Amino acid sequence: MPAIRRSMRWLLIFTVIVVTPSAVRCQTEVEHKTSAKSRLVVCGKSYPASGAPVERVMRVYMPSETPPGGSSAVVLLQGNPADKPYPGGRQDGYEDWAEFLTTRGYVFAVAVWDLHQGHDDCLVQVKAAIRHLRANAAEYGINPERIASFGSSYGGSWAIALAVTDDTFGVPNDREKADPLNHWGVSARVKAAIAAPGGVFFPDACDKDDAPILYLRGRNDGNFYQVDRHLHDLTAGNVPFAWFPVDDAGHTFEIPTKVAFGLTFGEIVVEFLKLSPGNTEGSRLAMLHVCVDGKGTVEVSPIHRLYPKGTQVTLRALPGEGHRFAGWKGDLKGGAETTSLMVTQSLRVTAVFSPAEGKVP
Repeated sequence: MPAIRRSMRWLLIFTVIVVTPSAVRCQTEVEHKTSAKSRLVVCGKSYPASGAPVERVMRVYMPSETPPGGSSAVVLLQGNPADKPYPGGRQDGYEDWAEFLTTRGYVFAVAVWDLHQGHDDCLVQVKAAIRHLRANAAEYGINPERIASFGSSYGGSWAIALAVTDDTFGVPNDREKADPLNHWGVSARVKAAIAAPGGVFFPDACDKDDAPILYLRGRNDGNFYQVDRHLHDLTAGNVPFAWFPVDDAGHTFEIPTKVAFGLTFGEIVVEFLKLSPGNTEGSRLAMLHVCVDGKGTVEVSPIHRLYPKGTQVTLRALPGEGHRFAGWKGDLKGGAETTSLMVTQSLRVTAVFSPAEGKVP
């Protein structure tokens, strides 16, 4: 399935890769059906157990001007490539997103991954793309602390994986570590992730300090299932996430798709990205990060966990079997199981549950 629904035809560019005077190995800059200039760069190199090495590529679109402090970067990971040849032109065809994001000051990159070396190698590939951008942040005009992942379906799953795993996951083999193209030793963590939708491949890696995730799914999506399980994994791991089931949407989203609060998919993405650490732009939205300490759950209404500032939200603490609710901590205090708060800025609240015979902490 395609990663994000494409509104323009793919434009295939055939050129020879050359070594430029810069630190980035790339093709000459080209212009697509967008005002943004782009480069097709080699962002890593795979060394499979059998067969020839494979140079990994990524198309990087740059804004016309770099904002003070550097641009935020968004790395798109395409959907399931199945057994298609690599890269097969999958680095192209996202000019609508390139135009939308670069005109707002973002660097936008499309990283191409494949399944030819098996499922486990995919995380190695996408982490190499993040390391490439971070290692070459100065050349691209990127703030290295503001890199986000973005994908749909299989690509959305890898976007989430980049948000919840550290560098002990997706470790390259010894030959890959030794190749300077892979920038081993540079962090591959992202500061935000967008999955529309995606799976949680590493639930045991989830915790409260992971990067925030914007999670969406069309109510008419007939291709992606088990969303409840994936949301359960994010909730159980205390991951900061926002959740939007979208009416009249299927497996893919276009930039103008209406999501919530009168905002389109593109607008929700940009407002969400403004919340990432180090971003000095003010967002119209604020995030409510709900955590659980002990055995129990929390009902959140409205369900989204990402709201226009000033939204009143109701929380209901539900103790698990043999436990009782012991109170709220963090940005909410008190002992009432059902309570409300106004979200005027991003907040973190924790519901504490203790064994029924225990003492209130």
